[in-house]
Amino acid sequence: MKCFSYRNLRRDIHKTYAQKDVHLPGKILEYRKNILIQKGFIGNTNVTAAEVSEWKFVGLAMRTKRRKWLNIDKSISLCDEQFRGRHVVCLTVDVEVAASPEQQVSASIVDNFFESRGYPTRMLVVTIIFSQLLMHRSLHALIGVHGAQLTQGVLLPSHGKILELLPWVPTYLQGNWNHLSFPSRTNRPTPLGVIFHKTDLNHFGYKLDRDSVPLCHNVSRSDIELERECFVSKEHLRKFQWATRDFNVPASVVHNFIVQFILNKNVVCGDMRMRAEQNDFVLYNAYCLSNSSSNHFQVEHYFREVGNIKSNSTD
Repeated sequence: MKCFSYRNLRRDIHKTYAQKDVHLPGKILEYRKNILIQKGFIGNTNVTAAEVSEWKFVGLAMRTKRRKWLNIDKSISLCDEQFRGRHVVCLTVDVEVAASPEQQVSASIVDNFFESRGYPTRMLVVTIIFSQLLMHRSLHALIGVHGAQLTQGVLLPSHGKILELLPWVPTYLQGNWNHLSFPSRTNRPTPLGVIFHKTDLNHFGYKLDRDSVPLCHNVSRSDIELERECFVSKEHLRKFQWATRDFNVPASVVHNFIVQFILNKNVVCGDMRMRAEQNDFVLYNAYCLSNSSSNHFQVEHYFREVGNIKSNSTD
C-alpha cells in the first residue's frame, strides 16, 4: 500500500501547532503533572519536570453511547495496582467530549464561517480542537475498541503506540458477517489502520474472544448452533452487531501490552515482532530499529495470516 496522505497530515498538524504555540511542550508537561496529582500519585508542590518525565501515560478510550468498554474502571484500577510502582499511569480518555477529526476543519474555513455570520471569534472551536491535541500529545499510548474514537491517535507524539481491539466474530458467522470480518482483519491494515500506515507510530491489533461479548453466557459454548441462535435472536441481535456491541477486555490484554511495549524499551524490529507474536498481537505498523546498533528508525509491517506472521517491505 503506497499511501502517504495521513503521514503527511500528521506531520503538518504537529509542525503547525509547534509553530503556533512555542509553549506547547510546557503545557503538555503541566497536563501530565495534573493527571498525576489528580490520581494521587504525586504531591502538588515542588514536582520537577524530570520527575514527571519518568512516567508513561496510557489512555483507555471510553465511549458512553455504544461500543462501551464495560470493565474500563476495573482495567484502570488493575493498571494502577500493577504499574504505579513502575511509573505507568492509566487513565480514561473520553473522546466524545471534544470535536471529532471530521469536525476539526481548517482555520481558514472556520474564519470564513464566523466572519460571514458576523461572529467576532472562533475561540470555542479552537479551544475544543486544542483540547484534543493536548490530551493526545500527553499520552504515550492509546488503547480502544475499533472505531472512530481511535482516529485521534494521529495526534500522539512520535513513537506513540495505538492498540486497536478487534471484534470477535465466530467462524460459523463469518460468511454472512463480512462487515464484521473486515475491521478485524490482520493480514493487512484495518480501515482505521490506514491512518497510521507508514507513520512514526506503532499500531497494534488484538482480536478479542468470546469472553468479550456480554451476551448469551448461559448458553453452552459447546453447542454452536444454540449459541448462534442466541446471538442472532430478536432479543440479542442488535446488541451483538459490532456497531452497537458493548464489550469487556481481559485484564491480561492491557497488562501484556504495557509490559511488552510500554515498559520494554527494546525497539529493534525483530524483537518487537517476536513479542507481538508471542502475546497474540498483530503489529500493523512498526516504527523500529533494524538492529541494536542502529540509530535509524524504519517502518515495518508484520501482518498475520492464519496462524502466521508475515513481514512486508520496509519504507
